[in-house]
Amino acid sequence: MLELSFNELSTLSNAESKGHALSIYKEFMSVVDEIQNLKIAPVRIRTCIDLSNYSISSEGAYFTLKDWLKTLNSEDRQRYLGYIAQESFLIEESYYYFNEVEAKGFGYAHLNDLISISYNNQGSWGNDSYKVMRITQKEIEEDAEIDEVTVYHCSYNNGNVSHAKWLEETFKLKQAKILEGIHDIDDFLIKTSNLFKYLDFGTEVSNQIKGFESLNNSELKKAISYLLRLDKHLEKVNLGRDTFDNYPGDVSNDGEATLKKYGEERKLPTHEGKIFQYSLHAKLGGNLRIYMKPLEETSRVIIGYIGSHMRTKKFSK
Repeated sequence: MLELSFNELSTLSNAESKGHALSIYKEFMSVVDEIQNLKIAPVRIRTCIDLSNYSISSEGAYFTLKDWLKTLNSEDRQRYLGYIAQESFLIEESYYYFNEVEAKGFGYAHLNDLISISYNNQGSWGNDSYKVMRITQKEIEEDAEIDEVTVYHCSYNNGNVSHAKWLEETFKLKQAKILEGIHDIDDFLIKTSNLFKYLDFGTEVSNQIKGFESLNNSELKKAISYLLRLDKHLEKVNLGRDTFDNYPGDVSNDGEATLKKYGEERKLPTHEGKIFQYSLHAKLGGNLRIYMKPLEETSRVIIGYIGSHMRTKKFSK
């Protein structure tokens, strides 16, 4: 997943009218579309606010991103909603400030080697980078470290996405780091218990993963990246920082009609070899799916299937 960190300070600029507010949202999502069109990985916008329901004020009225989405056709609306990450982020131990105002989006971008993105109201956030003050807390308050850091910022000018090459290279480095010290698929399968603290894998998953043939397979890397996100989510659940069913990504159950017609295909073994009819699944873009069994009582998840789109009422391969 290619994450973008939203600069929440860009919501503080007022629009001149409702039309102006809606044009700001349109321009913002067009930039995200262009980043998606780079085809590096599926894009998600990470933010510390409820982006869909946060508003830009205009003449005493307030217009949210959701208001603009309502003016679109269903296909575009669902695409844009899919860009917005479901879980907000937390920043610990460090504080970031821009023009003496706390800047959590810039901070999250810097901490995680992400690019930041903003609502660009009349060029107010059109730069390719910003200097941000970082304050790192120590055990003794007087010992806090203060320095200035540069945060890359994405804009779209003359048909080009700023920092496109950096986005691609950084994503590849992160993907490589995920598999650092792992030599091949067999080695990966041996080390799954070390990589995923809160996940268990059905007895058929090993063969499914071997079907990708190489760790360099882009679909396998995408699947591993999601499993790491899911495992991180479950870690937060165990620490009391998140709710169990707030799964990362695009997660849903199969419909009743699909289960009635193709339910047998979803009956797969758990890690204990017991047969279970899987329904809950993550859509990872294209035809890639991960089916899972949630175990809320233990805050764990069983992965039962990693592979191409299973047949549904609407999709028959």
